[in-house]
Amino acid sequence: MNAPLRRNACPSLAAPMPTGDGLLARLSFVSGGLSPDNLALVAALAERHGNGLLEVTRRGSLQIRGLTAASAERLSADVAAAGLDIRTGTAIDASALSGLDPACAGDPRRLAERLGAALDRQGLSLRLAPKVSVVIDGGGCLTMDEVLADIRLVASANGWTVEVARCDGQSSAGRVLDEAEALGRAVALLRAIAGLGRTARAKNLPDACVSAVLGNFSRNRRPRAAGQPLDTFELRGGRSGVGIALPFGMAPSSSLSALASAARDEGIEEFRFAPGNALIAICRGSNGARKIRDAAERLGFVTDAGDPRRRIAVCAGAPACASGHVDAREVAAKLAAGDAVKNLAGRLHVSGCAKKCAEPSLFAYALVGRRDGAGIEDAGGREIGFVTGEDAAAGFERFLLARGVDADEGGRARLENGT
Repeated sequence: MNAPLRRNACPSLAAPMPTGDGLLARLSFVSGGLSPDNLALVAALAERHGNGLLEVTRRGSLQIRGLTAASAERLSADVAAAGLDIRTGTAIDASALSGLDPACAGDPRRLAERLGAALDRQGLSLRLAPKVSVVIDGGGCLTMDEVLADIRLVASANGWTVEVARCDGQSSAGRVLDEAEALGRAVALLRAIAGLGRTARAKNLPDACVSAVLGNFSRNRRPRAAGQPLDTFELRGGRSGVGIALPFGMAPSSSLSALASAARDEGIEEFRFAPGNALIAICRGSNGARKIRDAAERLGFVTDAGDPRRRIAVCAGAPACASGHVDAREVAAKLAAGDAVKNLAGRLHVSGCAKKCAEPSLFAYALVGRRDGAGIEDAGGREIGFVTGEDAAAGFERFLLARGVDADEGGRARLENGT
């Protein structure tokens, strides 16, 4: 671990990030998923080397919390000894059901492998900002629309479209290309971003540069449709997939170990990590999908897209994060058990501090922790209320019940304002 430990970076197994409960390491698996045995192994490693808390992020990466500098070294060694293939370098996220979804227009896995190899050959990962990311979306029944990215490659029946994120929330998209052309232009754009310096992002690219790479391009605002991994999917080869989400993105190692054990009993082949804090259990048939879904529900995981917990985006909060002023997950759990969230059509955001980590693209109201309590903000970031820290959940609940707001209206207003 030669990289310095620092906040506000992208944590990895080789360069964990300091948080309020120790170091945090993020693992993204080259294969996209884990067998039940390997999921149990990772859960055991989180218990052995960390504090036993694991997270699945909004982008579908796995995080292990509560590490020390020494235990992070041991974790890295144990992961390598187990033969788990961890992705390094620039984040390249592909569709969770790649290779299995018959509705996919292209195979993102192959393109992701080729792109990663090209970046390694040219040393670009070392020159790009840590938060630069690429999404490769094969379409199908579980798209990547909600996952933000600097560069996005989107499959269609005729090939791939390369999109570049712009600073106004829109994207620039070129014409449809074959796989080799799309790969070359994506690499060229990432090379141009790297040329702007170690902090540059795609939004910093001049339009003239984008035009030089993509040719004539169109500007559009990509709709951020809510991803829906909590469903049952009919896949190739008679397989089925079923979505299971971690409550507010976090679960103790004991719960994931129990889920892995149930998966072995039901013959589950693997778990794939999906955007939206979710796992997709890949099953041999619909009967296995039903049984693992029932087992996950008994273990406290979220299996229903209508579960109120799915309507609240939450950061780690205090005490897990040293910046947090409120226990965001405890507040969210109390809100989910109340009446206000059940009557909302859209989403809320609960953040432990003003950094607003885990902020969704569309929401109506946010509760933002402060030293003296918590502010209530609208979708445009304007503070319109305040509650004390001890009264955060109850105060926010009273506010929502008094407003009786449709969260979709707030989200649309925020999007239309370009914020």
